[in-house]
Amino acid sequence: MDKGIVKIKDLSYSYPDGTKALSDMNLEVLKGETVGIVGPNAAGKTTLLLHLNGILRGEGSIEVAGLCMGDKNLLEIRKRIGLVFQDPDDQLFTPSVYDDIAFGLLQRNFEKEKIDKLVEDALLQVGMCGFEKKCSHHLSFGQKKKVSLATVLALPCEVLVLDEPSSNLDPKSRREFIDILKNLAYTKLIATHDLELVLEVCQRVVILDGGKIVADGKTLQILSNEPLLTEHNLEVPSSLKKQTSFINSNKQNK
Repeated sequence: MDKGIVKIKDLSYSYPDGTKALSDMNLEVLKGETVGIVGPNAAGKTTLLLHLNGILRGEGSIEVAGLCMGDKNLLEIRKRIGLVFQDPDDQLFTPSVYDDIAFGLLQRNFEKEKIDKLVEDALLQVGMCGFEKKCSHHLSFGQKKKVSLATVLALPCEVLVLDEPSSNLDPKSRREFIDILKNLAYTKLIATHDLELVLEVCQRVVILDGGKIVADGKTLQILSNEPLLTEHNLEVPSSLKKQTSFINSNKQNK
């Protein structure tokens, strides 16, 4: 039985100025997987994510939950892909937290009672119950990140796509956000520079560089490969270095 929920084949994209952002990319994500998309700056991570719900449209093909990307299926695909932007101010634009989370539900003509319940459930998942009447733009950055995620969780979707979810968060907010991600039972694609987050949350890692996939494998296998990471301007996560050093030290002492 085919379990691929996201299928990308021969995807290429160039920006209007001619900059090649993605080149002949092939990727399949299985239902239930959490995949970390990592790589140096300008590797193509965000560009890839923006293709998954049709914000950008390149050459090649994309299939989401059995639907081929195109004008005919675009609305249905966007119901299945929940995209959380890196900057929460790009996602929050109404007078209150409630209004921000309810916005998409209103566009789909949900009844008021149903909207109230979905907003409440979404806020519960991100630990923000009681913030319904708060102005989103008066929240802390970490709280904005949570509300941005809640705007997506309120809508029924199958795949969560997150761009740099832990960027600019203080340690406490980062830990809270990671714990939230670990408890969400969705297929997840996470583009990030935070390799510690990837190590903790993702079962699989894809390295992008120069708009191409240069490595794809199990998280521990990829993130412990120091020559590979160094070649693509990445580093082995500190926690993994310490773990490896501890193991090697014990071996030498035996």
